[in-house]
Amino acid sequence: MFRLIAFSTAALLLVSGEAAAQMTFIGREPAAVCYESALVARGDRESQRVCTLAIEDQFMTSEARARTHVNRGVVRIAARDFESALRDFESASRLAPGLAADIAANRAAALIHLGRHREALTEANYAIEHNARARASALFNRGVALEELGDMRGAYASYRQAAEARPGWSLPREALTRFQVMELT
Repeated sequence: MFRLIAFSTAALLLVSGEAAAQMTFIGREPAAVCYESALVARGDRESQRVCTLAIEDQFMTSEARARTHVNRGVVRIAARDFESALRDFESASRLAPGLAADIAANRAAALIHLGRHREALTEANYAIEHNARARASALFNRGVALEELGDMRGAYASYRQAAEARPGWSLPREALTRFQVMELT
């Protein structure tokens, strides 16, 4: 089974005055806690609950709410609730169309887990072509999708590009060890 990385495009919600007092969660705002959960791919129920609490904040801007939907989607991927993650990514897309490339990188991860490799490939390619901040993750997810679809050359190239895009990241390097490159004469 492949491990997929979903990229979080979280925004920290900054609220002042009385609203801040209403929205604190153990001294921090729910959106910040949700963001942190997404960064470490924590999929526990409490992380999901805090993300939902943040999304329900009536003072949140549409873009901040969209980013928090992305974060909850990442948390839901960690919880292996891929369909719910896709719903979160769809909500984020409706709220902030400008985040489409970053959302596509995450959507690719959820789709791969669901065995929907062709759709995942389309999403990963969209993220790559539109310069997602999660380019390395999109390249890696494209590699996984291509490998599952039987395109070993394409998968190898995508894993190499992912390793080059994020040099310290071990997952693409680990994926590359499964390949043996031979020159034909």
